Amino acid sequence: MKTTDTPPSGPSGTPSDADAAKVPAQRTGTVSKGSAAPAKSSEGTVLNVFSHGMLILWAIMVVLPLFWAVMSSFKTDSDIFNTPWSLPSSLSFDAWGRAWSQAHMSEYFLNTILVVGGSLTGTLVLGSMAAYVLARFEFPGNRFIYFLFVGGMSFPIMLALVPLFYVMDNMGLLNTIHGLIAVYIAYSLPFTVFFLTSFFRTLPTSVAEASIIDGASHTRTFFQVMLPMAKPG
Repeated sequence: MKTTDTPPSGPSGTPSDADAAKVPAQRTGTVSKGSAAPAKSSEGTVLNVFSHGMLILWAIMVVLPLFWAVMSSFKTDSDIFNTPWSLPSSLSFDAWGRAWSQAHMSEYFLNTILVVGGSLTGTLVLGSMAAYVLARFEFPGNRFIYFLFVGGMSFPIMLALVPLFYVMDNMGLLNTIHGLIAVYIAYSLPFTVFFLTSFFRTLPTSVAEASIIDGASHTRTFFQVMLPMAKPG
């Protein structure tokens, strides 16, 4: 008895001519499927070569002007105008000395250190404290304050320039270092609070509870227990 899945056979039990004709067709289909892999591989190779070529070209466009500026800084004024693309024949530090003394680069360098150091310290201290409170304590308005910081990340800074100018002018902070530090801290706080709040929520609460039981205050628990644990964040 034969089922529908049994291939028809000839009189002697051998496969029929129709079955024999199907075998080459199946083999041909298998070969055509296998030939698609080299095509995809070649396309990926071409794409990689193109992307790497664009990255190399972009790196050259960025590095060459920087290299030329550094190279020209060791030349004299006449060498810069006469042979702008050649390497310096001898190292001259006159340009560096004039930039440091006559162009007041020493003052600008000191101002940069003060502004960056003050902004970084203020952002880390205030941001970590605010993030710890939002992550560990439940109080009315907790979520509102948190999403207020989140919304601050999407606020366009260009819209705040004119109001910020008048605020700083009324407070007498225009053209002052501490006024610039305050602006940088306010601009950096939203992302800092958003990032550190999520990180403080991952820290174990048992450590903070143990320090409270041992008699530590919330301030001491934060600075001596939780903040060192948050250093990887």
